[in-house]
Amino acid sequence: MQPDLSVIAAAFPIGTIRSIEPLGNGRIHATYLVRSDMGEYVLQKIGVLFVPALPDIEAVTAHIAAKGLLTSRVVRTEDGALSRQDGDSAWRLMTFIPGMTIETEPTPAQAANGAAFIAQFHTALADYTQPFAYRIPHYRDTGYALGHLHELDRRNTGSSKYEKCHPLAEEIEHRRTLLSPAMSALPLHTLHGDLKLNNLRFDTEGVEAIALLDLDTLGSYPLPLELGDMLRSWCKRGTGIDTETWKTLMKTYREHAAFMHDDEWRLIPDGFFEITLSLAARYCADAYEETWFKHNPEYPSLFEQNVASTERCLALLDDFTTKLPELRQLHD
Repeated sequence: MQPDLSVIAAAFPIGTIRSIEPLGNGRIHATYLVRSDMGEYVLQKIGVLFVPALPDIEAVTAHIAAKGLLTSRVVRTEDGALSRQDGDSAWRLMTFIPGMTIETEPTPAQAANGAAFIAQFHTALADYTQPFAYRIPHYRDTGYALGHLHELDRRNTGSSKYEKCHPLAEEIEHRRTLLSPAMSALPLHTLHGDLKLNNLRFDTEGVEAIALLDLDTLGSYPLPLELGDMLRSWCKRGTGIDTETWKTLMKTYREHAAFMHDDEWRLIPDGFFEITLSLAARYCADAYEETWFKHNPEYPSLFEQNVASTERCLALLDDFTTKLPELRQLHD
């Protein structure tokens, strides 16, 4: 049963509430735009998995804001808590950043502007040294994702899902041998952790990138994984890669990211490969378990949805493989 959103919102010191309406198309959190006489806010219902991340989000956004970057800020409740508890879930409130998001296929100008902003965001966090109090279990852990899928595939032998999932799991396992062992030797940076295109906020004209949204995944990661995930989202055209967008993103990012080492630059294609293969493993595992991603009504079931998502990731890796020599030239 859906709680009374006005009661939830009233737990925060935001004045008189004028309206509450659904916002965006997030795949995990139920999200609402709250308007009050004090401004606009984002109200989200978050699972217990994400509640421990709130102190880190509050600390990192304070650091970013002190560097002059626009960012959403956590709004504490009337009694000073970071969220309002509601049974097994919690509700958090953050300041709203007006503007627009782009779902697919940025223009060359948007790609360049976005890459420059992300480099600025990463640079602002280069001196953030406070340890993270929390990390989503097994997030960006490729070894775990592959091992978990292998175990699920073994346990589900002969099940109704096995016929579709097993060939995908085998293909994922086969590609595992192509992962770069050099990734584990790279330094860790404080990074966003989920640079899909619609997590970047542009101004209302869609010209200037102004902020990064959805900060649940903030943490310490190798830079090529972060940028590989950005490239996967921003350069994807169906099940192929737009190499011109890749080149625009990477050339612009490198111009603005003085902290990046040469070995990190060279391993960015490997970061793309690893993050895409890891995501394929997560989708295939969720086809077996049906526990993580929300159901898209375009598909008859969450199982079919995740099978299709796995197939798209593998098709994207096929196209990446054909274009890898061209991309290696850029990064060598």
